[in-house]
Amino acid sequence: MTEAPAPDDRILAALARIEARLDRVEQSLARTDALAGSVPATLAAVTDTIDEHIAQLTNHGVDVDDRIRRLVRLVEPLTRPETIDALRQSIETLREVPAMVATVADTVDGAISRLAEQGIDVDERLQIVARVAERLTAPEALAAVRELLGHVGAIQRLLESGIFAPGAVEVVDRAAGALADMDMTGVRPVGAFGAIKAMRDPCIQRSLGALVEFGRRFGRTVHTRANTDCKPCNE
Repeated sequence: MTEAPAPDDRILAALARIEARLDRVEQSLARTDALAGSVPATLAAVTDTIDEHIAQLTNHGVDVDDRIRRLVRLVEPLTRPETIDALRQSIETLREVPAMVATVADTVDGAISRLAEQGIDVDERLQIVARVAERLTAPEALAAVRELLGHVGAIQRLLESGIFAPGAVEVVDRAAGALADMDMTGVRPVGAFGAIKAMRDPCIQRSLGALVEFGRRFGRTVHTRANTDCKPCNE
């Protein structure tokens, strides 16, 4: 049988363990003392750095004290319960952004695929849109827009004048068609007798009738706007 350790041996072993622990505690305290000894120097270095930055800001006209007071006033509303709740909701919403972006991307991809199946080249359309945007934002285009904005009143009067009414547009369309069909190289000089002879042409007669009707209505408009004493033109 193994003999049990003597009481003195147990005491010596316990004392050895206690001594080892005391050594470790002493080493920890030594490191703490060294760290505590370096704190004043560290604080002094940090203080010097802060003072240097404050001096630089002051030289640039920055009122550091005012900035700090503003920052303190800003912290108060930021730490209100309702603000924190709003921030928490915003964070929760941001967590859902990737899923939302993925959904939008899937929708766009589906739309592009359907357009491609219909024979529409989406890339070409986007390139055209990009070129249009580039032209519209060019300096000369912006200058033209500024010039146009300076004549908004005149443009409004033009739109309200009836020049774009269906009847007026039809007349301009017919006149433009006649000018396009006319060959100026084949036009011959016409004197007074030639003009009288041409009046027997029904087409010329209709043209003269249109000119006379226009002259009558235009003259009535001039009379009304000029507020003259002449009598209105007869129908």
